[in-house]
Amino acid sequence: MTPLESDLGWAAGLIDGEGHICLEKKRAWAPGPSFAPRVAVYNCNEAIVTRFARIVGCGTIRLGKRKDPTKHRQAFQWRVGGQDAIAVCRLLLPYLSKRDQAGLLIQAGPLILSAGRPRGRQNPNIAKLERLHRELRKLTKRGPRNEESITLPMISEDRQLQLPVVRRGEGDG
Repeated sequence: MTPLESDLGWAAGLIDGEGHICLEKKRAWAPGPSFAPRVAVYNCNEAIVTRFARIVGCGTIRLGKRKDPTKHRQAFQWRVGGQDAIAVCRLLLPYLSKRDQAGLLIQAGPLILSAGRPRGRQNPNIAKLERLHRELRKLTKRGPRNEESITLPMISEDRQLQLPVVRRGEGDG
């Protein structure tokens, strides 16, 4: 069943306010790091998290960790990774305020997924993935930031994603 446009806007708002989009960097058994696309939403209302999961059609819901049960209510976490994380970003991209983060994750997708799990060798796209990881970290960092250093994806009038062309050497640093 195709979600309604109003539901997609609601789901995007939930990611904007209660969630995050990231490119997780892991140390792997293969030479060099590996990267994993991740999207998550946190909320204390289980019905809200369940509705979100139904709208996007993937992911898992689990209980969130409480720092201090005497002071914090039980939270619920919806999360998804890999191709599904990228699919959620594509689905919600026109409605997200975190469009720049989603666009960077979408750019990272083919670089990660095309390499598969290279046994005993490094992903040949590691330098590009490192750059995207740094850009995403800049965007998720709290506090003031230099907006000029961020490459924003553009949405055309027919709601198609137009990713910027990144040339070698741009954005590094």
